[in-house]
Order: sequence, then C-alpha cells, then structure tokens
Amino acid sequence: MLLSDNSAILAQLDWTPRHADLDGIVRDALAWERKLDDGAVRARPKR
Repeated sequence: MLLSDNSAILAQLDWTPRHADLDGIVRDALAWERKLDDGAVRARPKR
C-alpha cells in the first residue's frame, strides 16, 4: 500500500494535483511517455 500526505505542499503552493489516485497518475504518465516515444520514432531519419 502506498500512502502519502500532500497537505504541506498544497498549503505552500497554489497548486492542485490533476489526479488523486495512483492509477490515474500512472495512466497519465504512461500515455505521456508513449506520446514522446511516438514522436521520437517519427523524428528519426529513415535508413
């Protein structure tokens, strides 16, 4: 189980997390990495 308390950072910054659950965080991060990977593949010169 993963537990975390973000109350200190929320009190200091004008910031709200986009995802409140680990599944949402991982899903968003994976989609972002896949998007970056797709762009890198297209940017490579053909041999």
